[in-house]
Amino acid sequence: MKWKKNARKLQQKFVPSGQQSSVTQKRDELIVCFHLTIISMAAILSFSGNIHGNFVFDDREAIINNRAIREIGKILASDFWGYPIRSSNSHKSYRPVTTITFA
Repeated sequence: MKWKKNARKLQQKFVPSGQQSSVTQKRDELIVCFHLTIISMAAILSFSGNIHGNFVFDDREAIINNRAIREIGKILASDFWGYPIRSSNSHKSYRPVTTITFA
């Protein structure tokens, strides 16, 4: 809440009391919403062409053939490729957050 106090102090310093109307505040809120909408639309449009795309390179092995992503508990004990982390076959590439997104 410290930032609210600082914002009030700045507002009092640069905008005399009673000068900032509710219309100005509403306009500022709309500008922020507009910018967030533009950024969101740009992100959605940039990835929209990939929604129906095929897997490439090692995606099939990392996602479809990965045995660990079938159970959340196994993800925490497996490497990126689904091998037990203590196994000699493991690449020791421990990425549980990435692997959880495949589940």
